[in-house]
Amino acid sequence: MNWLIVRTMSEAAAALKNQSFDLFIIDLHFDESRMFEAIQLVRTFSKNAEKPVICIAQQAAQLHAPIKHSLEFTTSALGAWMFLDVHDHEDKPNLKTDLSRVIERALLGKARKATSKMRTDLHKQREDIHRLRVKIETEEWSDDVEEELVELRRNLAALLLTLCDVNIGNIAQQEQIDESRNLKDRVSDKAIEDEDKATQGERKQTLRELRHAVKEFEIAEREEEAAKKREENP
Repeated sequence: MNWLIVRTMSEAAAALKNQSFDLFIIDLHFDESRMFEAIQLVRTFSKNAEKPVICIAQQAAQLHAPIKHSLEFTTSALGAWMFLDVHDHEDKPNLKTDLSRVIERALLGKARKATSKMRTDLHKQREDIHRLRVKIETEEWSDDVEEELVELRRNLAALLLTLCDVNIGNIAQQEQIDESRNLKDRVSDKAIEDEDKATQGERKQTLRELRHAVKEFEIAEREEEAAKKREENP
């Protein structure tokens, strides 16, 4: 992973204008404690507006609970993925590795959103193909109609292969998050809540895909039966 370090708001603005990033880490004391402004700055550039932001405190002493809770609330309200106080991780055996896993978990959240969008887009394509197949059932059979049906089936097969790959990737993402949770990596309650919502959405999408698979099976049976009748009565 490549990193770009900036030390002022003007440097940050220049970088955000010209580049797209995967993730942002903003220190509590960035450019004379302008962390809140920095979060808002990230959100003003469309190519980076949806990227995860981790706000981090690395000061000498651990933050008092009320101050920490206030910072967690405010950074979350501004759109940050989480506020992380390094001192909360000092009791972990390998601080650097643990913090790296937290960063990877933030990136996983971004990847899951992209996967979810792909599944939704593929499902819409499946529905379009299904509607066309249903329409063909009402048409008078001809060579052109047969070619159209063959093409639709070919497109559906390719789409389902893509969907299989996407779903395998989604399962891998879920397993990585589960592993991080099992290792008790410390992320914010808001981040956990967002992950749980994503899981619920993925389960609903899986149900939609299963229900649609039943429809595809039913129409395939009808098409096969119609083909047999045409063979018997050419």
